[in-house]
Amino acid sequence: LELIEVYSVLEEGLSEEERDYVGRFKSAIDFDRIADDLNGILSSMNLGSTRSASLIDEMRVLFIPGARIVRLPANPVEATEQSIQIFRDRFGAEVDFVISNNVTVDEVACPKTAFIRVLDNLLINAVHACRAGADSRVSVSLESNPLTGDVTVAVSDNGVGIPDEVKPRLFEPYFSTREAAGGTGLGLAIVRKIIRDYEGELDFESVEGQGTTFRFTVPIRK
Repeated sequence: LELIEVYSVLEEGLSEEERDYVGRFKSAIDFDRIADDLNGILSSMNLGSTRSASLIDEMRVLFIPGARIVRLPANPVEATEQSIQIFRDRFGAEVDFVISNNVTVDEVACPKTAFIRVLDNLLINAVHACRAGADSRVSVSLESNPLTGDVTVAVSDNGVGIPDEVKPRLFEPYFSTREAAGGTGLGLAIVRKIIRDYEGELDFESVEGQGTTFRFTVPIRK
C-alpha cells in the first residue's frame, strides 16, 4: 500500500494519455474498493483458512490411525462476529448485516467448529431468502440467560418467508427449496442434528412475504 502511494504521486508526471490508461485499469480492477478493504479481505481470508483447518482436523480421525480431535469450546460472541465479517465480505454489497448481543458468558458447551457450522448454515439460508429484495437485511442477536443456563442465538431475515406447506418438511434431509440454485437440502438437517447433539433447542417462525427467524439455544459451559 505504501508503494501504491508512491506510484500515485508519480502519476502526476504522466502524460494525459498515460493517466487515462492507468485510470481505466484502476476502474477495471475496482482499485478504490480493494485498496480500502484490503486489510478486511486479508483478515477474512485468514479466518476462512483457520476454519478450514479446523474442519480438516476433524476429518483426519476418519483416515489417520491414532489421530485425535482438538475440540475448542465456542465463544458465541467471537464466533458470531467472525461469521458476520466473512458474510459481509462476500455479500455486503447485496445484504446489510446487523449483530446485537448482551452475552456475558465466555463459552458454551458446544465446540467452536460445530457452533460455526450451525451459524453459517443459518446465515447462508437467510442471505438466499432476502438477497433478491430491496433493503435486504440479515440480523443476528445473542442473549444469555443465567436462569436457564443457556445462550440463545437468533438469525433473522426480511426475505420471502417460508410457505406453510413447506414448514413440516423443512428439516428433512435432502429436501430443498433451492435445488435450482444448488441447494442440497442438508443444511437445516445438519443444524438440527448438531443442536440436538449438544442438548440445545431449535425452532423457527416465518411469515410468507415478510421474513424468517431461526432461533437456537446452547447450554452455557460449566
